[in-house]
This record gives sequence, C-alpha cells and structure tokens, in this order.
Amino acid sequence: MDSVFWLCEAQLESIKPFFPQSPGLSRVDGSKVGSGSIYVHVTACALVDAPAAYGPHNTLSNRCRPWWEMGVSQVLFSELV
Repeated sequence: MDSVFWLCEAQLESIKPFFPQSPGLSRVDGSKVGSGSIYVHVTACALVDAPAAYGPHNTLSNRCRPWWEMGVSQVLFSELV
C-alpha cells in the first residue's frame, strides 16, 4: 500500500480525546499521527517505513507504541467503525 491514508474530520473528532494535550511544546498534528498509526497497523509496515507525510518516524513511534501497549489502538479502531 503505497498511497497515503488520511482520516476525515469526523473521524478525527471521534478520536481527539486520545491525543495528548500539551501546554508547552508544539506537537505534530494529531491527524498525521492518527492517520499514520492506522496506516502502520493496516499495512503492517515498520514505523520507520511509514510515509514521511505522517511526520517523523520518531514521533510516530513515541505516540503509537504506548497506544498499542495500552490497548488504546483497539479503542481508536472501534471509535472509527
């Protein structure tokens, strides 16, 4: 799967509560991380192989891995269905 996948606005709104809120540092756009997480999960590619459109692979790794380990990704998928 070489095309980039993006969540629509309604989907982003439904999973927005799972994005961390940071008063200090500016964060990579949640739509990039959310869409990138779905892309990596669906394609089973390594995080480092995700398209650059989803942001730095370190950011994807730092945000996605905890979601996967805590089971948040399953909640995200159920919210999106």
